Amino acid sequence: MASLFSVPDRRSFGNESGDEALRRFAQAVKVALEPYPEKNTVLVTHGRVNTLFIAGYNPVESLTFWKGWALGTFAVLSRPDFKLLEPPHPLA
Repeated sequence: MASLFSVPDRRSFGNESGDEALRRFAQAVKVALEPYPEKNTVLVTHGRVNTLFIAGYNPVESLTFWKGWALGTFAVLSRPDFKLLEPPHPLA
């Protein structure tokens, strides 16, 4: 798992590199948010691609950030720049 984050251009986990997963997910986020430019929106995903996405827009260390995610954790991001507004929170 560490190589997914440390060598993102290598296909080290499945059939997709970290860079490829980030591009795919970022495009999906753009498409999902486009109809709702002024609305708060919830996107649900798994921790790996979520970490790749958040780390792509924020100064976080990917592996450490990913290890901090538990089932039901959520993050609040700004739009359109996807900056972390608050640290990730577990659903309580």
